[in-house]
Amino acid sequence: ADAEAFWEARRPTLPEPVADLSVSALEGFDTMRADDSVAYGVKAANLGELHRILPPEHRVEGFGIPFSHYASFVAGNAALRDRVTTMLADPRMQSDAVHASVQLDLLRDAIEDAPFPEALSTALAARLREVFGADVDTTRVRFRSSTNAEDLDVISGAGLYDSKSGCLADDLDGDTTGPSRCLGAAERAFLEAEIAARTVELAAHPERVWLAAIIDDFTGDLTKEKPVARAVRKVWASLWNERAFEERAYYGIDHRKVFMGIAVEPSFVMEQANAVAVTNLAAASERPVYRLVSQTGWLSVVRPEDPLMVAEVLTFRRGATTTPEEVQVLVP
Repeated sequence: ADAEAFWEARRPTLPEPVADLSVSALEGFDTMRADDSVAYGVKAANLGELHRILPPEHRVEGFGIPFSHYASFVAGNAALRDRVTTMLADPRMQSDAVHASVQLDLLRDAIEDAPFPEALSTALAARLREVFGADVDTTRVRFRSSTNAEDLDVISGAGLYDSKSGCLADDLDGDTTGPSRCLGAAERAFLEAEIAARTVELAAHPERVWLAAIIDDFTGDLTKEKPVARAVRKVWASLWNERAFEERAYYGIDHRKVFMGIAVEPSFVMEQANAVAVTNLAAASERPVYRLVSQTGWLSVVRPEDPLMVAEVLTFRRGATTTPEEVQVLVP
């Protein structure tokens, strides 16, 4: 009780999550703007803004799947709807961490196993080909999570939800047998080399228990299909990640008013770097601070799979010219 009182006295007040569930179009980045975040999430909306200002050679094409499709998916499945209602009414979700973890796992599994809406499947296939061309069937596409309870002034939500990749050809081949039809020779060689290197590292350092999960993930990438429908459902299911649930509970966000949107863009395999840029950080001076957190290779910056990897943190201010000022490398 004392701990709860302590945190309650320090808990910031957040505005109620906003979501426009009347929008169902798979809107492209070429026409999307920041105001569309209430329907699609901030990721897709901001990619639309970047599409507007960047030269063509630096643009990323793509489109958004609005909140309404997740809402319809749950509302149209009585078992899912009842499970969510029962779980949120259960007082043990706030007092028993083990119980809460189990219930959230079961809900995510139920979402991933639920039938995918046929109309959305057809619309997605058509939109993917329209935006990315006929070769998209065998091109990996990234489905990036974006809820209406993240990218806020008080809570960023970075790393709370999951993004997944999908391959349209895996939906259309009539079987569930891997490997993915989007797995190319170069990626296969990369994955095999990573598995070999990580296996040697784990043998030499058995205390690095996280390596087993990395090896398992890479093995799955080598052997399993990656259907688009599965990727979308996994992103939707991540709305109920344990870390996301706890974060929303702490900030007093009503889980029933949180919805998952998705930004759809090309999947960049064998990445040379990962980075997160945060703009317009509040500062004492009139010029805001910009922060760039970056890391070489494929490892996530927000929630790195290998905790021994430490990202570089660079900050700067925008000056009167295009040259950044007051550049600092905080973590080399």
